[in-house]
Amino acid sequence: MNLILFSLLASLWGGSFVAIKSALESFPPFFSASLRVGTAFLAILIMFKLLKVKTELETKAKLLCYALGFFSITLPFSLLFWGEQFVNAGLAGVINGTVPIWTFLTAYYIFQTEKTSVMTNLIGIGISFCGVAVIFSNQLSIAARPEEIAGIVAIFGMAISYAIGANLAKYAMTKYESLTPKKAIFHQHYSAGICLILLSLGLEFDKIALLNEIPLKASLAIVYLGVFSTGIAYLILFHLLGAWGPVRAMGVTYLVPVMALLFDYIFHGNYLNPTQFSGVLIIALGLLVLQKPRKLLSLFRKNKMSAQKLG
Repeated sequence: MNLILFSLLASLWGGSFVAIKSALESFPPFFSASLRVGTAFLAILIMFKLLKVKTELETKAKLLCYALGFFSITLPFSLLFWGEQFVNAGLAGVINGTVPIWTFLTAYYIFQTEKTSVMTNLIGIGISFCGVAVIFSNQLSIAARPEEIAGIVAIFGMAISYAIGANLAKYAMTKYESLTPKKAIFHQHYSAGICLILLSLGLEFDKIALLNEIPLKASLAIVYLGVFSTGIAYLILFHLLGAWGPVRAMGVTYLVPVMALLFDYIFHGNYLNPTQFSGVLIIALGLLVLQKPRKLLSLFRKNKMSAQKLG
């Protein structure tokens, strides 16, 4: 079941980069991000009302959720939407694929976790990252325009912020028994929505005031981003964080570029070229190592011992 949710999450996030581009055609970046989070919060509110989910929390846990909302939503969404003004969706997907690297590094050095199977995790991370690089190798050229360089830096900031948020989510749910994934999702979207709309009004009020129509394409993109790739996706993510831990759960970001390629084939009929297909295979190998580190290590040791006995 977790593997099915893992694949679904990759699919939902895989389409988000294209949807962001559609939204940015009509709306300024921070306003687009606030619309995404606002739509997501509305969808979550409706779902929770129908399911009668309680969202009450003690003050300390709520404040921790607000911090989680900043690192998991407010900061990364701001950086991503702003950066995608100058960076194409494919390159943004490549950078997003570095999240597990930052997740492991922040877990190991800042949160002092993930102390087991360190070498195996590093091998899986390295292999998968190489696969992402292979898929978009034609796009990994040095940017000549200053604004494109700024966009790349911003999206790398998004990846690091996501990593901090993933580890903070694991810490928060461990520290407070009353803090369930659903409660965390509710409060972090609530706080992030307020922060983003204030940021947008402060920096983009003149652009928002000029909007005299709501284009259908941009509106559909916002609905997809808010309901599917944010609201539903975060429910799945928090479940996986609790079941697998941050490093394994955030390995989903390696599949996001792969799903983007699949969507490109379904909607536009573009086939994988040999380079891209090779990258998909490399990513699959890295994910296999990352998702089953202890089992693979045990199998390797058994095979090594068998070989030594035969020798």
